[in-house]
Parts: sequence; structure tokens; C-alpha cells
Amino acid sequence: TVEIFFNKVNDAALSVYDMMGNELQRKYFYKTDGIAKTLDMQSLPAGIYFLSVKTQSENYYEKIIISR
Repeated sequence: TVEIFFNKVNDAALSVYDMMGNELQRKYFYKTDGIAKTLDMQSLPAGIYFLSVKTQSENYYEKIIISR
């Protein structure tokens, strides 16, 4: 599970991609100002993934490694 805290953001989209660039999950959050949100990644097998967080003002990318 990934937890993200949004500071001064109204709407956001979180996406998870595999190494081939295929989008595996997408979740939208509305009116997120000052609120922590979670994205469940328990169903994904061990591997390397990329998390994309897009808001009105910026895009953020992070590599995530899941090992079981």
C-alpha cells in the first residue's frame, strides 16, 4: 500500500505502470487538500513499478520495488 499526502492540491490522478509502460491501476482523488490518500498495491506480483502522480500544477514519478 502506498500512502501519499496532498498539500494544497484539489484533484489528483495516481497511476501505476509496469516496466513495459502498461498502466495497471488508476485512481482519481478529488478535493485532496491536506489529506493523505492510499493506493492498494497488494494484488501486484513482485517486481518493479512506476507510480505517477498528476495534479493541475505538477507531475511526479517514483520507482517502486515490490518484493515478497
